[in-house]
Amino acid sequence: MRDNNYGYGSAFSSKTEGIIMYNTLEYSQRFGKHDFNAIVGQNAEYSQYSNTYGAADLIPNDFVWQVSVANKNYSETYSRTYEEGLQSLFARVNYSFNDRYMLSAVLNGDASSKFGRDNRWGLFPSVSAGWIISEESFMQGLPWLSFLKLRGSYGVTGTQPERNYLATIPTP
Repeated sequence: MRDNNYGYGSAFSSKTEGIIMYNTLEYSQRFGKHDFNAIVGQNAEYSQYSNTYGAADLIPNDFVWQVSVANKNYSETYSRTYEEGLQSLFARVNYSFNDRYMLSAVLNGDASSKFGRDNRWGLFPSVSAGWIISEESFMQGLPWLSFLKLRGSYGVTGTQPERNYLATIPTP
């Protein structure tokens, strides 16, 4: 049972900081019926979270400076800081001929602090091809068809864990 002649006090503080940087460089050129576009870039993200908490029970008076975290009846303190980062490098090349035949290739490399030191990077390539069939001469004159495009693609994707520091947690 709690003695009402004593008080309880607690405090909580939290801080979040983040930096996001995104840079790209693009080049486009048309040579007759050939259209070429390339883009390269990088993305960097960094976040730091920190919080501090302290609580004490059975405080003898209103003089806060007399409260000690060594109070043996009830006291709790903690402070946590964690950070995470993501680094991405990417490149994409698009090519089309006669505004009818298209080819695209993408290469993306991501590094996450949520993975272990020896396995930080993942490589994620993709490729696609397209053909605007409705622009072909044998498709002209069809009143019921205004646009028909055939497209195929293949790519590799990845994800990072939601929690931090999984690589440092020992497995049983």
